[in-house]
Amino acid sequence: GHRSSGSAARSGPTSVNDFISQTKSRQQQGLKPSGPELIAYARYLGIDVVNDNDLLWIAEEALAAPLPSEWTEHFDSSDRVFYFNATTHVSSWTHPMETMYRETYQSIATFRNATMSAAEKQDKIMTHQREVQ
Repeated sequence: GHRSSGSAARSGPTSVNDFISQTKSRQQQGLKPSGPELIAYARYLGIDVVNDNDLLWIAEEALAAPLPSEWTEHFDSSDRVFYFNATTHVSSWTHPMETMYRETYQSIATFRNATMSAAEKQDKIMTHQREVQ
């Protein structure tokens, strides 16, 4: 089935990268990523925020993940965050640990979906549809 994402007017971060930069500056002030932004980042990581709402901690952890020792964090002239690997001299827009978090989520989700019966899934979807309306 395909999802129609409502064309809600987007205010705030225009891209995941802007969002991460904003989150970083908030973290320096000791603030946690908040609802809609965290959801957006979770979606970006491939997390099904409806069925796997309880796995949002993966997105939270990914945002707060410390960089591996050979990586450093930098900002370009437009204040976008990027990462540089001193060993390989590679720079990347994505956090080097991001893949690991995507895989963590996928393995948990796959395992859970395998153990959840079709009826349970249907039930979960129905419940969600009621909440949305």
